Amino acid sequence: MNEPSSLHRRLAEEALQKSGWVRLTTVLQLLVPKQALRALAHRFGQSPKGFRLERASAKAIADLLAGATDADELAEICATLESSPDLERPAPDSQPAAANDEPARERLHAHYERELERLREELDRARQSATRQRAREAALEHDLLEQREAAARLRAEIRQRRQETTPESSDGALPPEVTQRLHVLERDLATLAEIEEGLRHRLAAQTGEARRLEQEVEELTALVPRGRKRKTPPPPAPPVPDLFRVPRFAPSFYKSLEAKTRRAASQTIGAALLFCTEGPSYPGLEVKRLEGSVIWSLRAALKLRVYFLLHDDGTAEFVEVVDREEQHTALRRLKER
Repeated sequence: MNEPSSLHRRLAEEALQKSGWVRLTTVLQLLVPKQALRALAHRFGQSPKGFRLERASAKAIADLLAGATDADELAEICATLESSPDLERPAPDSQPAAANDEPARERLHAHYERELERLREELDRARQSATRQRAREAALEHDLLEQREAAARLRAEIRQRRQETTPESSDGALPPEVTQRLHVLERDLATLAEIEEGLRHRLAAQTGEARRLEQEVEELTALVPRGRKRKTPPPPAPPVPDLFRVPRFAPSFYKSLEAKTRRAASQTIGAALLFCTEGPSYPGLEVKRLEGSVIWSLRAALKLRVYFLLHDDGTAEFVEVVDREEQHTALRRLKER
């Protein structure tokens, strides 16, 4: 063990470097005998990484014990530290213990409150990040689906072009304009294949990140004291069954399409028909019900939402399609109907 002067000097140096704080690792290393540290680690079933417990240094064992998260293990470590012969204790007549008990309890309570608030903030950040990752994952799935559909259309057009023949080409060769068009289509198809591969990699990375964040949310939730955990949110509305529905387009739907581009109109009609034929669980549609309303919505593109009603006769009435910037106004208008 260190001499008292050396011990005090080490503690003072670290306190000055850490703005008055001294690490538990340093306190254990300086005040607890090495045999006692080894006995604690053996009782907890822990061993320093890369060392055998019998040959590990006091610093390695102290680092291992200072990282304990179990309350019983920390209590036993503190009890061992209190029984250390190098720990100076106040004289019995210096000050009554009862006088200092209440401030210490208040400081401990304040420390727990700060730690609880920190855990809650980390939990909220992890939940928000997981929600954003799931939204990115859904957007990537939708983009990947669009790229696959475009690639399928290009392949069909290439096959059709290759099968075309003209009376002027007696040797069976394709005319130059057809050959040139085929080269362009093949180049576009190769580009789409590269884009699809990139989207697959991004989707895999986003899926892994979402799973990691969900696991972090579970770990942070477990750290929050049982009495301080927030109430579980109410269960979501039951999902819409995957049934075939007959589409109906209201006049307001056609009116909302007038200001849209040809591509946006095609995406909107395609998403509506996919919902009716494949059901709400089709990837990328993101079907959900508006809170406190009978109106449903689905995703037609990155910035397009389609609003519709479900009727008991097995039909789906599509009432409007809006851009992202117009969604708040459209929602207020639809709810007032």
